[in-house]
Amino acid sequence: MSRADACRVGDPSFSPPGSAGARPGFAASSRRCRRRAGAPGPPVLAAFNATLAGHTGQTDIAVGTPVSGRKNPQLEPLIGFFVNTLILRTDCAGDPSFTELLARTRETALAAYRHQDLPFDALVSALNPRRAPGYSPLVQVMFSLQDARGRGLRLPGLSTEVLDVFNGTAKFDLDLVLTHREDGIQGAAEYARDLLDPPVVEHLCAQYTRLLTMALRALHTPLSRLNRTPTKGSTP
Repeated sequence: MSRADACRVGDPSFSPPGSAGARPGFAASSRRCRRRAGAPGPPVLAAFNATLAGHTGQTDIAVGTPVSGRKNPQLEPLIGFFVNTLILRTDCAGDPSFTELLARTRETALAAYRHQDLPFDALVSALNPRRAPGYSPLVQVMFSLQDARGRGLRLPGLSTEVLDVFNGTAKFDLDLVLTHREDGIQGAAEYARDLLDPPVVEHLCAQYTRLLTMALRALHTPLSRLNRTPTKGSTP
């Protein structure tokens, strides 16, 4: 039994999470996203799906993503917690090119957003998956892209900035949080240290950054080539 399996059979420890900071190249990748794909959201998610597929050897990739729950303009000024979780399930089978995976990712996201009013708890109740205290039902990996451009609070005589805050617990096996700032995209990975070792997550983040950079340079490259481990001295 692996360490991850052993941790899953008992109660979750909710130990302090590990974190892996932004990797070099995120800012450049965000500019390429805008030039090559029009918006950063679908490409960075597609690259994450490709990275997970290459890392796990699986082709059915499901990640969760939070939504504000305020698509109605009347809800925007209200105080309260409206956040919901969507499941984005992407098929990475058939060694698709990044262009094809990007199209699949867009289709998946659009379909999920059409049903964003369905509460995640209601979906879990309807599907009734096998439950265990050691992990979240349906998805164990989260992905989010937050737009922080131009959202600094402006007060007379004061300067403000948006800060990243970690609350000291890891709610999922892995949570990749990307923030789109004026100077590009910054990223951090929060993960459960009971399940994942720091070198594993560091490698995953480095692979993700490298894959995204390569994919945006050559959109028609198949996933098998994008996930190929570079040899020493090679350039992505």
